[in-house]
Amino acid sequence: MKLFSSLIVVYFLGISLFAQNIEVTYKVSVNTIDPLLKTISTYKLQISGNEALYYNPVADGSELLVEPYNVIRKSPTRVRAYINESTQQDISNDYFYKNYVTDSIVFEQTIQGKTVVVYEPNKVMDWEIDNDFDTLIMSQQCYKATASFRGRDYVAFFSPTANANGAPWKFDGLPGLVLAAHSTDNYLSIVPTSIKLNAGVPAVKNPYHGAEMVYTWDGYVKDLEEKLRRTARKYGVRIRITDKIEDMGFGVIE
Repeated sequence: MKLFSSLIVVYFLGISLFAQNIEVTYKVSVNTIDPLLKTISTYKLQISGNEALYYNPVADGSELLVEPYNVIRKSPTRVRAYINESTQQDISNDYFYKNYVTDSIVFEQTIQGKTVVVYEPNKVMDWEIDNDFDTLIMSQQCYKATASFRGRDYVAFFSPTANANGAPWKFDGLPGLVLAAHSTDNYLSIVPTSIKLNAGVPAVKNPYHGAEMVYTWDGYVKDLEEKLRRTARKYGVRIRITDKIEDMGFGVIE
């Protein structure tokens, strides 16, 4: 085991220490309770300067489509396309835009079919670093950290020598580049398939720039709960959200 104190010093020097741009490709598995909803997807993390973009690179929807098809761009983050000869569907790039200067992350969520933009601080997990564990991932020296976050326990592996920060999804806040992460209940698994240091990554742009309304996470959860409650009362039903990565913080709605 190497002394970890030196790595903390590297972290506080900031990303200016690392002049390189980085691109990491991940295989992301979401093992939902409903087996029909399970997914295995490719995601990319692109870091350029003080900004990063984590997204599903279905740029034109072609990976999910059959011929013949038409693709109709709907927004910078989604496409409208035929998934077969007669059925259209919205396909999302699932962008997570991160700004390490403002310590922010911006992404999309839905409220009863309506897409909304949500903002929250980029460091939302309270990590505990295991100083006694290190391993190699993609030829990078990595260290282990754990955290509990919105109903699940997570394990992440990060490399301080690859970069001072950067992570898939919401796994930021560690002194290094997160190369792998998973929930201990196996609901979510993120593993790297390639890493490019000093990559020719284009300048990262905020795909949500100019959005008319941006929710905070608490504001999003509150609005979602209120709309679900109105629906439950209207139709006389009970609603419980159970098959989500993040616990919304409310139980049965009726």
